[in-house]
Amino acid sequence: MLVCLLKVLFNGILQHGYIPHGFKFGVIIPLLKDANGDTTSADNYRGITLSSTISKLLELCMQSLFFDYLSTSNLQFGFKRNVGCTSAIYTLRSVIQYYNKRGSTVNLCMLDMSKAFDKPCDKRLGCYIGDVFCGCVMYADNLVLVSASVDLLQKMIDICCDMYLDMKFNALKSNIIRIGPRCSDLGIELFVNSVAIPCVNRVRYLGIYLLF
Repeated sequence: MLVCLLKVLFNGILQHGYIPHGFKFGVIIPLLKDANGDTTSADNYRGITLSSTISKLLELCMQSLFFDYLSTSNLQFGFKRNVGCTSAIYTLRSVIQYYNKRGSTVNLCMLDMSKAFDKPCDKRLGCYIGDVFCGCVMYADNLVLVSASVDLLQKMIDICCDMYLDMKFNALKSNIIRIGPRCSDLGIELFVNSVAIPCVNRVRYLGIYLLF
């Protein structure tokens, strides 16, 4: 009986393009991002919305119907089928090793963003392996820009700031790290909206530490 009622409801929603008012409400639960960070700062919490069970069931039905028509960038590894943190880490390490073995230092910029995105960019600056672009690696709102050139890395940062005007980039929470033959040269200066990004010799990425 319940299945028949839900079928009528969901078909009506699709046919008329109307979402029930109750589906638009949820309970927001704040989850702490960094237990070692400032627990009094709202920026250190991620809001998770608890929606109604029936609305979630509708979303699952929609996903099963339209999954083949939904796509994101191949460089976005967050919350996608068959890929995850290990895929993003493997990709980043592979690019670093590829350039290091050929005598190049790889410059990484870990950009702190206010929220996730998957907006395509036709200005593919940065590292390539063959003809495959590997200049940025994304996991949800964890964005890493990768370049063998410091000057080119600054251009990549500027492009991000220009393209994603609806998002905030925090320079002080972002990091620059150099990995390779000239990694000890930490005298470089890169900027997000005229604010200098800290240059470090160790950075945490998706639960692991990258060292120069």
